[in-house]
Amino acid sequence: MRNNTEWINISDLMTGLMMVFLFVAVVFMFEVKEKTQQEIHAALLEEFRDDLEKWDADLLLDNTFRFKSPDVLFVVGSDELKERFKNILDNFFPRYVGVLTQDRFIDDVSELRIEGHTSSEWEQIKNRRIRYLKNSELSQKRAHAVLDYCFDRTNRQIREHADWLIEVLRANGLAFAQTLNSDGRRTAEPGDEDENKERSRRVDFKVKTNLLAGGQ
Repeated sequence: MRNNTEWINISDLMTGLMMVFLFVAVVFMFEVKEKTQQEIHAALLEEFRDDLEKWDADLLLDNTFRFKSPDVLFVVGSDELKERFKNILDNFFPRYVGVLTQDRFIDDVSELRIEGHTSSEWEQIKNRRIRYLKNSELSQKRAHAVLDYCFDRTNRQIREHADWLIEVLRANGLAFAQTLNSDGRRTAEPGDEDENKERSRRVDFKVKTNLLAGGQ
């Protein structure tokens, strides 16, 4: 009986140690990932610091690169890119890819996402479901239009990393699921009274890293 008790105690001890080691490993992976994200942020800020104001763009702490001027982005109610936005993308995207494909980052990038966002309104329509469906379709078309324009470049950076872009580059239309207030913060609920419709109409570039970022 005593031997069985000792065996159970040892088994419990080993299980406890395994759980501790697993917890430490998970914490370590998240710390490494956060460090990689911080390094990407610093590199992007260094590259684009002088362009943010003239492009009316922001680089957020979570590495979202936000183009926030709807007057520059698209023709109203359309997925047609304005010439000004095309000129910005011609400058921005090859340099953006250049930063993310540096040897220290390229293996850690799991997804590069182009997100189209709209306000919660659609003409004079009151029905929320109809407004959502209309905006969902428009935001997806706009995100894909940006992806199509960026990918179809003759720039050397794009040609050289075409296979990598096929693996990681995605376009997502989010309609008004993530509306913003006047401070640029997410509203508590889509279409809340504090929604700033101009700020909500935007295009975001988001880079996601692997959980094991920096450790591959």
